[in-house]
Amino acid sequence: MSAAMYEEALDRSVTGSDSGDTVCVERRGAVALLRFNRPERLNALDLDTSRRCRAFFRAAADDDEIRVVVVTGTGERAFCAGFDVKTVPEGAFERWDVSVGGLTKDIHFPKPVIAAVNGLAFGGGFEVMLACDLRLAVPSARFAFPEVRLGLMAGGGGTVRLPDNLPWAIAAEMLLRGRVLEADEALRFGLVNAIVPPEELLDAAWGWADEIAAFSPPALHATKESMRRAHGISIDDALQFEEGFSRLLQMSDDARRTVEAFLAR
Repeated sequence: MSAAMYEEALDRSVTGSDSGDTVCVERRGAVALLRFNRPERLNALDLDTSRRCRAFFRAAADDDEIRVVVVTGTGERAFCAGFDVKTVPEGAFERWDVSVGGLTKDIHFPKPVIAAVNGLAFGGGFEVMLACDLRLAVPSARFAFPEVRLGLMAGGGGTVRLPDNLPWAIAAEMLLRGRVLEADEALRFGLVNAIVPPEELLDAAWGWADEIAAFSPPALHATKESMRRAHGISIDDALQFEEGFSRLLQMSDDARRTVEAFLAR
């Protein structure tokens, strides 16, 4: 599916919406880039934008030509400022029927996702980043869950994923006090993989994505699914899941061809 076809799918997914190009899609070979495109609102996510994101991820999950997805934001200030609180008086909470960013709750996306964090990632934007598998960030990136200051909670997976990514006390401080984590701290805690200069961020993300896209899709899918299923279960059960995935790969034609090509080199 071409980038133009994805844009059409996104438009069809939001009936009666005037959201315009709040989500942009770019394709390069086996990699698709999803860009939050509301820079005037720090790329905050309203209901229509999240629905468009969900439509993209559902289409990309079924598209065999897409092997890796990169997520980023427009501009130099923000990756995504999270839920657009200005829509609350319009009854957005009552009409909300999708996870923030379309990725955080109601879909187990089977392919690798790379976050290219080009600025602040707050609230739902932080939750989207946590739902990504690999994370690159610029030095000015900042991370926070300010929901408690608004009488809310990080309900898009934040209270679940953050304690899995940080020491408990740091995660609790961010969730209960709204502590802001700077980029260098995020790197030190392992919350992001690397800090990249702004002018190199997308090139780095495309490079990582192209490298991963060259690997066997079944191996990537099985690895990600094994990692996901290991959370919250015993080590014995997790190892059984891993063994099952590994055996299927070992018996696959794809693995045989890949090993033969490696030996031929």
